[in-house]
Amino acid sequence: MFKRKYYLILLVIMSVMFVSCSEDNSDKVNEITNTIEQQSSTKRESSEETSSVEETTDNSIAEKTTTKEATMEQTTAEESTTQKKVSNQAFYGDIVELTDAELSLDNISTGEITENTEARKINIEYPVINSDSEDYKEVNALIKKCVEDANGYYCNLVLSEMQVSCTYEVIYYTDKYISIVFDAMFSSIEFAHPTSYCYGVTIDLENAKVVSLVDMGLELTNIEKRAQDGEYTVESGGFFLMSDDEKLETIGYVLDDVQSDYKGAFYRDAEGIYMVIDGISHAIGDYSIIRFAD
Repeated sequence: MFKRKYYLILLVIMSVMFVSCSEDNSDKVNEITNTIEQQSSTKRESSEETSSVEETTDNSIAEKTTTKEATMEQTTAEESTTQKKVSNQAFYGDIVELTDAELSLDNISTGEITENTEARKINIEYPVINSDSEDYKEVNALIKKCVEDANGYYCNLVLSEMQVSCTYEVIYYTDKYISIVFDAMFSSIEFAHPTSYCYGVTIDLENAKVVSLVDMGLELTNIEKRAQDGEYTVESGGFFLMSDDEKLETIGYVLDDVQSDYKGAFYRDAEGIYMVIDGISHAIGDYSIIRFAD
């Protein structure tokens, strides 16, 4: 009986000790777990901060690199443009820059040369500057002579049922210059088809004279070299459809005419110098206009 009680007491004591140890161990385990979790969280936060700093740094470096590259490219492009411009000026010569303000066309009226018979119908228009100044009378006489020269070949033909019509456009007009383009057409029943042609002229109003290439700042050799190098744009007509050899050959014919004192091959405005190329195939427009930029 006594032993039995002893064993019971011993069992109770051991149970109490076991529960106490379990609670202590559980508290320690919980404490260790919490510590590990805190350390892990701290490491994660530190890692995220480091990644953020690295990403910001990388972005900053990338932006600086991109900006530097863009600046270098822009500088290189500007230097290249400047070098090309200087090279062109040295090689081709400078086209004289026109900077005067353009005037209104209100003081320009239309003059006419007409003939109306059964065999010949001629209607030619040209600009007349309305002014009381004696200087402009000389200019107007020069303009009329230019339009007569432009149409003289066809007007002097003797053919059946012949027609010549000519209109004009003032493309540049200041107190110093007037630039005119005459657009004309000839037809006759004796020809297979009508023929279109063009005549351009720039007139110095102060001196009442046609502006030459030299006045514009260029020689024929400059134009020829620019043509060979393709330094022009096609403004109208089918010139671009011709082969390179045909283009150069045709431009050569125009320059030959200019050397023979032909006045209607060139005119200009503030954008550059224009060449009128007559005599090309009817299928591609009879004539073209190309521009050599300033």
